[in-house]
Amino acid sequence: MDADCAAPYESRVDFRESPKDSMLATVEGAMVVFGRGGRTEGLLATESERLKALAGDIERILQGVPPEAIAGDETAPILDRWFLANRAAPCLVGLSTGHPKLTGENRSIATSDVWLISHDMAWARTLSRWYRLGRPVERSGLDA
Repeated sequence: MDADCAAPYESRVDFRESPKDSMLATVEGAMVVFGRGGRTEGLLATESERLKALAGDIERILQGVPPEAIAGDETAPILDRWFLANRAAPCLVGLSTGHPKLTGENRSIATSDVWLISHDMAWARTLSRWYRLGRPVERSGLDA
C-alpha cells in the first residue's frame, strides 16, 4: 500500500495508564496528538508541509494552470487500473454550543475530519475549526 494511503503515524506509547490515554490510543493513528513532546513536532511539520502543498496546487488550478504544468509529466507517478474509493476519516460527535454555523445550545453535531487533538483532551482541530472539548461521553453520564 502506498504511503499516502497508509496511516502516517505509528504509536510507540503505552496507553494503559488511564482511560484518557486509552481514548488517545484509539485516535492517534489517524491524527496528530499534540502537547506531549517527543516526535509530535516532526509530525506537525510534515502535515503542515503537505497541506501547504495541496493549498498551493488548489490556488494554481484556480488561476488556470493545468495539472501537467503543476505536477510535471515525468515526475508524477502513473496510477493504472484505478477507481474512486472511500475511507473513513476520524471526526468528533457530540453536543455543540457556540458553533458559528450550527447554532443552538447542546445541538447534536458531527464535525469535519479531525486533524489534531491535544494530549490533555481539551482541544481538537478539525478541517474547519478549533473545538474546546468538554466531557467525553464515558464521563458525562446519561443524566448530564
